[in-house]
Amino acid sequence: MWEGYTVGNNDEVLDLVLMGETNTHLAVACNSPAIRLYNRDTWNCVLATGHLDTVLCLATCSEDTTLLASGGKDREVRIWRLEQDRLECLVVGSGHTEALGGLAWGAGPSQLVTVSKDTTLKVWSLDTEARSMSSLRTEIAHEKDINCVSVSPDGGLIATGSQDRLAKLWTTELGLVTVLRGHSRGVWCARFSPVDRLVATGSADATIKLWALGEGCGTCVKTLEGHDTSVLRLDWVGGGQLVSSSSAGLIKAWWVARQECTATLDMGESKVWAMATYLDTEGVLCITAGSGEGKIAVYKDTTEEQEKEKQADQDMIVVQHQKLNNLLQDKQWGKAVRLALKLSQPFTALKIIKKLSQSDLEAAVLSLDNPGLDQLLGYTVKWNTNTKHCAAAQAVLYTVLTNLDTDLLLSLPTCDTWIQGLLPYTEKHFQRLTRLQTKSKFVPYILHQMKATSVPADSMVAVL
Repeated sequence: MWEGYTVGNNDEVLDLVLMGETNTHLAVACNSPAIRLYNRDTWNCVLATGHLDTVLCLATCSEDTTLLASGGKDREVRIWRLEQDRLECLVVGSGHTEALGGLAWGAGPSQLVTVSKDTTLKVWSLDTEARSMSSLRTEIAHEKDINCVSVSPDGGLIATGSQDRLAKLWTTELGLVTVLRGHSRGVWCARFSPVDRLVATGSADATIKLWALGEGCGTCVKTLEGHDTSVLRLDWVGGGQLVSSSSAGLIKAWWVARQECTATLDMGESKVWAMATYLDTEGVLCITAGSGEGKIAVYKDTTEEQEKEKQADQDMIVVQHQKLNNLLQDKQWGKAVRLALKLSQPFTALKIIKKLSQSDLEAAVLSLDNPGLDQLLGYTVKWNTNTKHCAAAQAVLYTVLTNLDTDLLLSLPTCDTWIQGLLPYTEKHFQRLTRLQTKSKFVPYILHQMKATSVPADSMVAVL
């Protein structure tokens, strides 16, 4: 599922978003006042300056993907427009008294929602043509720092998450709808489903909770467990998949209906604060993520391609099995042994070898190349450990030792392994056969020495 990395002097990647109608650009906020703008075709980077302190959060407008909102430690909100390969600052807004924690576009490009460590939630009115913005409403939304904000697809609801372990739902007029209680630690992220009436929240308690928005609004309907550390970022893919990232450097893709993790990606041990997902023109999931090590990774879901390759391999195995059966039926033992070894079927190879005469066995063994011979000797070690199969193993070993050069055998990759495996069991079988031979000669000797004590007396008289 891995596609590639881009590495630079990014320090810690705090947020990233895709821009342009076809996601042609990537805007990145790292531990710097400047926003980095990458052209995703060439990965050339341009800096957009304006903020006076570290940029912490970014958001693009879904209706106009050339618009970008940014917020940082300087307590300012800036609106940018993508012009070819650079960002032009349109307007600057101020009003928060602490660093911003998150921002999200409303129903269109004329509304923006921001949250801050000053515990307030603000709704802004924008006019990008007149290059103006103003704060419409402000609400003290939580008791502690607010980490995230999200707006529903229809623009009617706002979700916030805070260090006070609560997530809250608000109207666009900043009226409180409900409080989502259930997390045992701070809430780092919240995202509305684009299809279902659900909102997902991720917390430092390592869980993802899904909350109903319709009837029974505020009820937790599912809890996804799989992360061992804080869930820092969430993103929906359609209505059935959810992608999450954690402070342990892991990215997980979830099948929501079955509450099942379908894939896990490892970006290292640093926190993954930034993540963006989208479906390409073929409907394939693509994930772009940034880590605390300054690394930006691009992943592409290759599950379908892997399934096709797996199916092709299975079809090939079926064909090879049929070919093997045909060779056995035609008694082409040498080719059958080679094909059984190629298919890694030691038991089939053993059955064939047991049917072969010594001359056929020699022909089959001598027709093998070095890798095939090495593989056969490896199987011989296993057969030699079983008294039922040791005769076949010894036959193979006899054929190899009497027909092949010692230097060739010593040059095989696993020579040391099968020599060490063959010696003790070969000695054991030799001792067993020696004892059997001794016993087989002892019985005739006893019979020869026995006296005819049981012969009837009349018979002896007749003889005399």
